[in-house]
Amino acid sequence: MSHDEVQRLVNLANEAAAATPDLPGEIAAAITDAMHGPTDPWLLIGVLVEGIAETIKDGIPAERRQECTAAAVALLIERARGGAQ
Repeated sequence: MSHDEVQRLVNLANEAAAATPDLPGEIAAAITDAMHGPTDPWLLIGVLVEGIAETIKDGIPAERRQECTAAAVALLIERARGGAQ
């Protein structure tokens, strides 16, 4: 394969990556914007907890939900105490 063909494939891959939405990244950016805006922090926490609960309920197999929930709570506690990020 020639250098030009490899470069063409690299360009196609880069274009495909740029055209693919990064939904988790967009959500993270929206959360960051909300934290630094006039949003009520209690309301934001409620929305985020609800999002975690729905994600676990709808996205994690039933046999792994308890483990996932425990890990999410442990991470929340660690971060709230100022642990490693």
